[in-house]
Amino acid sequence: MPNKSANYTRIKARPHLRKDHKHSDGTQAVQLHVYIDTKRIKFNLGIRIHTKHWHTKDLRIRRSHPDHEDFNLVIVHAMSKVQKIAVDARLKMRHLTPMEFETLFFGAESDSFTEFWRHEMERMRPQMREGTYRHHKSVLKKVVEYAPRATFTDVNVKYLMGFDRFLRQQYGNGHNTRVANFNKVRRYVNLAIAQDKMERNPFDHFKLSFQDGHRAVLTRPQVAALVKMWSDGHLKPGQHVALQNFLLGCFTGLRISDVYLVRKSMIDGDRLVFSPKKTQNRNKVIEIPLTAMAKKFIAHGGDHLAERLSEQKTNAYLKEIAMHADIHQNLTFHVARHTFATIYLELGGSVEVLQRILGHAKLATTMKYVHIARARMEHEMGLFDAQDWGG
Repeated sequence: MPNKSANYTRIKARPHLRKDHKHSDGTQAVQLHVYIDTKRIKFNLGIRIHTKHWHTKDLRIRRSHPDHEDFNLVIVHAMSKVQKIAVDARLKMRHLTPMEFETLFFGAESDSFTEFWRHEMERMRPQMREGTYRHHKSVLKKVVEYAPRATFTDVNVKYLMGFDRFLRQQYGNGHNTRVANFNKVRRYVNLAIAQDKMERNPFDHFKLSFQDGHRAVLTRPQVAALVKMWSDGHLKPGQHVALQNFLLGCFTGLRISDVYLVRKSMIDGDRLVFSPKKTQNRNKVIEIPLTAMAKKFIAHGGDHLAERLSEQKTNAYLKEIAMHADIHQNLTFHVARHTFATIYLELGGSVEVLQRILGHAKLATTMKYVHIARARMEHEMGLFDAQDWGG
């Protein structure tokens, strides 16, 4: 007799109290761990409790918690959904991948906005860049934490105002970060409307737009000091790599994603010709003239222009370097791009050429650097008035 158990996916589930992370209020998330054959996937159930309220034997919320009945219903409901999918897979002798399971699990409730989001996000994942997918997933985590059982009807102006307050109070998100989060919410609201799951768009009466914040920009003497620090060779290996990549950005205007994307084979004579990662879907091609200074910071060996470091590790090293160099700005890799653009204009470069180098679709985006360069010039000219000239 053939082993029938090999012809369908084995699915098991257990609720767990997450122990590797505590929120600022001391609570921990209740998760559902689902085992798809030998692979485990984790889901947050939108429940946060203190450890004392978790029954480790029964895997339920203790009666001591004021919402134990409602929370335990959420757990039971999630477990029953898993059981239903498992039974269906067995009866139909069906193999399910973890992604297929998630689609079935989160697409089961037609009136749940959060589960609709998760279902659509997984459906669109093959067309998303990995960084975009992670950002969508990160915002969904906040949405679930804010209102885990929100239905399409619940997503109204009041819901959006509450979520805005939640992002400020619970996450300390600034204005532009909140706008970026709401842009993701808007995308799934629009999808829900397109699929006739929502009638009204709450964003018609809820407006948020990006604000121009302060752009940290280094001066020419500060860049020169960093060049000297890099060439002296006294930095730790990780710091040296981070600073070399940063200085490459200072002399080319490259984003960190492009520093690691471009290759030496993309250099045509003294020009770097490539398609930026941020706009690859638009087939945009950029040409950046490589100066003698820029070439100094191209990595030796291999085809890559730069030795790879994660953005998080790069920015951590840059903060250490800023302390050593007595630079008081918040030094991140993106400061290199701002610095390149500002110094380019200060040295007499045209804003139209800068727009092409930076790959901006709109001249208005590039004009922000004109304002920075002009403000710095006015400040430096003001130094004349600070002198005692006599007379």
